[in-house]
Amino acid sequence: MKKILLIEDDPAILLGLEELFKSENYKVITSKDGAKGLQIAITQGPDLILLDINLPSLSGFDICRKLREQKYFNPIIMLTSR
Repeated sequence: MKKILLIEDDPAILLGLEELFKSENYKVITSKDGAKGLQIAITQGPDLILLDINLPSLSGFDICRKLREQKYFNPIIMLTSR
């Protein structure tokens, strides 16, 4: 089963995406905080990360940069409402 990490601080968006991907039989891991999301990404190695840009504690840009520095090359899709 493919694993998706959702890092999003808006509860409505997070819940909607989580329900959508679970209905398609993906394993979904969630985080509402940038630093916690980064730790989850490092420890669990999801197949895909959907990442908000504006997050508490660590921005989506910082998360992406740190993951690439650690040789995490799975897809990252960045979301924003800006």
